[in-house]
Amino acid sequence: MDIGKRDEKGNLPSHAWLGGYEIHYYATDGGVLCHQCTNTDRCREADDDPDDTQYHLIGGGVHWEGEPIPCEDCGRNIVSEYGPVEV
Repeated sequence: MDIGKRDEKGNLPSHAWLGGYEIHYYATDGGVLCHQCTNTDRCREADDDPDDTQYHLIGGGVHWEGEPIPCEDCGRNIVSEYGPVEV
C-alpha cells in the first residue's frame, strides 16, 4: 500500500477510508509502526531522512489475519482485523 502524503497537520491516515480498518506502516529497517507512532514529531521529521532506517516509512497496510504484531516503537499490539489463523 502506498502511504500517500501527510495531511495539513503532518499526519498519515490512521484508518482505511473504506471499511475503517486500522493502518500500520513499514519502516526501511523492516519494522512495523502503529499509526499513533507514525504521527509523532520524531517520526514526521525522520520520515524525510532515508538514512534513518527506523522511522523512514516505505509503505503501509492493514493487518488482515494472524497474531498481533507489536509496534517497534511503543510496543502496542496491532491486532488483525479477522483474528488469528485457524489451522
